[in-house]
Amino acid sequence: METIKTRIRNTKTAINAAEKVIKIFEVAYPGDNRPQKTITAAKKWTKDPSEENYLAALFASNAASDAGSYIFNTHGDKAAYAALNATCFAAFTIHSWDSKQAAFAEELATK
Repeated sequence: METIKTRIRNTKTAINAAEKVIKIFEVAYPGDNRPQKTITAAKKWTKDPSEENYLAALFASNAASDAGSYIFNTHGDKAAYAALNATCFAAFTIHSWDSKQAAFAEELATK
């Protein structure tokens, strides 16, 4: 079972990965700030892992995930979709007992 310190470390790794690729999404979809809100919420949780921040990150991640589904299904924009997924994993890593999401986000960011 992961400790809170491990989850914070994994979340920071996923945030780092997301920040490497967020520009891909922002250039393709200027004005859609859902991915940035997700990163901001995840960062806030790493500084204060309260239930309130946990829920805020969860809701932000869900909103970004919805955007990703729409973008991929409507526009087929794989690069923006992958960048958006990296931001979702930044927040999702908070909620997961499995640290593989952080590694997956890093992999998405480097493709």
